[in-house]
Amino acid sequence: MKIKRIWRELIEFLKMISTGNRKAVPAIVADGWSRATLPFISLYFSAQILNRMLAGDYEACVYSTIVFLTLQFGIGILERACFQFTEALAENCDRTIRQRMASKAFELSYEEFEREETMDSIRRADNSSRGSGGVGDQIVVTCHLFQETFAILYALIFVGMLFFKSDTGENFFVNYMGTVLLLVIYVCVIIFNGKMGKKMMDTQIEVWHKNDHNNAMFSYLVTEFLNEKNAKDMRIYRMQEILGEKFVHFGGEGVKVYLESSQKTGKYSGAESFVNQLAAGAAYLFIGIKAYSGAIGVGDVLLYAGAINQAVRNINNLINEASNFSYRASYLKSYEEFLSRPAMSYDGTLPIEKRGDGNYEFEFHDVSFSYPQAEEEVLSHINLKFEIGKKLALVGRNGAGKTTLIKLLCRLYEPTSGSITLNGIDIRKYNYKEYTEAFSVVFQDFQIFSMPLNENVSSGTETDEERLGEVLDEVGLKERVEQMQEGLRTHLYNNNGAGVDISGGEAQRLAIARALYKDAPFVILDEPTAALDPIAEAEIYENFNRITANKTAVYISHRMSSCKFCDRIAVLDHGKIAEFGTHEALLKQGGIYAGLYTTQAQYYEKNETPRNVQNMCL
Repeated sequence: MKIKRIWRELIEFLKMISTGNRKAVPAIVADGWSRATLPFISLYFSAQILNRMLAGDYEACVYSTIVFLTLQFGIGILERACFQFTEALAENCDRTIRQRMASKAFELSYEEFEREETMDSIRRADNSSRGSGGVGDQIVVTCHLFQETFAILYALIFVGMLFFKSDTGENFFVNYMGTVLLLVIYVCVIIFNGKMGKKMMDTQIEVWHKNDHNNAMFSYLVTEFLNEKNAKDMRIYRMQEILGEKFVHFGGEGVKVYLESSQKTGKYSGAESFVNQLAAGAAYLFIGIKAYSGAIGVGDVLLYAGAINQAVRNINNLINEASNFSYRASYLKSYEEFLSRPAMSYDGTLPIEKRGDGNYEFEFHDVSFSYPQAEEEVLSHINLKFEIGKKLALVGRNGAGKTTLIKLLCRLYEPTSGSITLNGIDIRKYNYKEYTEAFSVVFQDFQIFSMPLNENVSSGTETDEERLGEVLDEVGLKERVEQMQEGLRTHLYNNNGAGVDISGGEAQRLAIARALYKDAPFVILDEPTAALDPIAEAEIYENFNRITANKTAVYISHRMSSCKFCDRIAVLDHGKIAEFGTHEALLKQGGIYAGLYTTQAQYYEKNETPRNVQNMCL
């Protein structure tokens, strides 16, 4: 265990928790100092009062008592105040760190944030904190480190005073040799206890590491058991039985690891206690000789005996707490690593031209994209112009690169090569926040949050209710919302307070309503109607064709019904634009698009779908 490394970790941790809270470090130091001071004040003044009572100096005895009670009261009040503060700090600091992490997440580029390695360390810290403690527990350990350090300083002062109180005359040599011998004994005890403490901490660290997976799985299973969305599947397929077995298994494995380690730590702890008792006996013998020879008073016996034992105990505690701190720091370092990641580097400065006519022309110029450390390109040499006010459908099999193309357009990804322009200017030169205002997007994996309905759609606490009512009507949700008890302010879902559960189709309509509410000049729909039936889908597209009449729009769908509303269709295949043209022209070519369309048409005919639905879908 290296002192320099622990000191560096301590400084880094104090910097982390003091961000936004300047009182954190002074409170922790004051808490440690006050806890360490109280016992030594009691030892010192008890000895002084007893000595003065035996000497018959009752006036000095009363004075010492008043000083003792005053100091005890004042420092006691400080200790309780600091304790309350650090306890609250420990409870709130994890939330503060997570808030900083959330803010940091928005500073990172989406491509960086999406990488697995970016979040691996955070998941590891979160999972492990359930078994080894998180930021709050580390604050408690930090208080203990300061407490033990101050206590050692006090104890060494008193022990030093004892060693220098040697007799003169015939007992001088005996007392001098006794002092040296006691010093040697306690140095050996400290070294022995340090080794025992290290073995115990190594064993504990081994337990924590072994239980990382058990703790993570145990917590995951508890969460899944209590998630009401899992209740249907668990009951129909009797999943509670296998999950229950896993619950017992991982819980039992964790207990087994702790039982195995407790046998080892019990031996180390027993050996440490035995040696400490022998050393304490030697210390009491030495102090007794000092008192018998008149070098110290009777009251000082209590003082120095307590100081010697306290010194050894505090040194042992400091070793254990330092090991404990260093172990937790290895996990908590992941938080700081995440927070220190550089913000997005491609944020430009040019403002987006404010245009009421929606004339924003985007174009791909020989754009290719591949994920970091991946050899195969997801998109290869894409040249594509999004004509102002026109509707474009992106079609292709799974993995063809459709969603990746949209992410590049929205600047969630950066091209590996080539460029994307807006009105002839490279999009990387635009201010990122302003640039995103140009898009209303319904992603394939959209999210509706457990918040009020109006905030979900308006993306804010201030809502234009008239406008909100219009878009809900356009997506066919107005009547459904009016039937809800709280109307537009109805809280959605039950995982964040009592709310209303909505179906997948209703959630998808809300996501579309959110895109419409934003009223951006460029609308992108990535599989926007996957959870809707064919009739509802046709209605959505017909409405979209009307309300996006003056907007540029892109549709991505595996259902060919979206294509008949579009001016042009781009067919992606293996990351390249394989076909481009109108619906009728591509059918005549008899290529990929015609094959996909014909397959769906045969499917509907085979299932004897009613004729009116076929017309809507095809």
